[in-house]
Amino acid sequence: HMTELRTTQARQPITTLALRGICKAYTLERIFDILDAACEDERKYDFVHLPKSGGQKHGGLAIVNFTDEESCGQCLQKLLAMSDDGSLSGIKSIGQSYIQGFAENLAYFTVLSRENAGEEPMIFERGEAVRDIWPVIQKHVTPELISWAQEQMKALYGATGLQQEREELKRHG
Repeated sequence: HMTELRTTQARQPITTLALRGICKAYTLERIFDILDAACEDERKYDFVHLPKSGGQKHGGLAIVNFTDEESCGQCLQKLLAMSDDGSLSGIKSIGQSYIQGFAENLAYFTVLSRENAGEEPMIFERGEAVRDIWPVIQKHVTPELISWAQEQMKALYGATGLQQEREELKRHG
């Protein structure tokens, strides 16, 4: 079993993209229109998270996980082409997300949500939005994944960074 784990770590499929620096004028509908256009109107994504900061519509970041690596690659190519021809002027960069994978992103959100009650991610099953995400989280997120997500979070923010971020949110919230 251990060898199995080692190989997955060596080469994890790239299924998660991060759209960064999204301009505030972009509504959620606009962001989904862009994603659907990039997926050629097939919802090939199963997780979309736009973390909020303060009272804004979104914090300028969208994390999108795709159902498989191929769909992710195709949508990335499409998004980059759209970006090149100037139709995505409101998005600064499009690339791989730091956290890769459906369950991994759910685990990361779960750990983050303990720190601050931010905006919940949207989850799609066969293209349909899931109303209640917590049963899905319970199904996919193992205690191991939670520990892993906590490690990732420490690596990203450091324990002190998180404290500062929480203070920051309190001040502006």
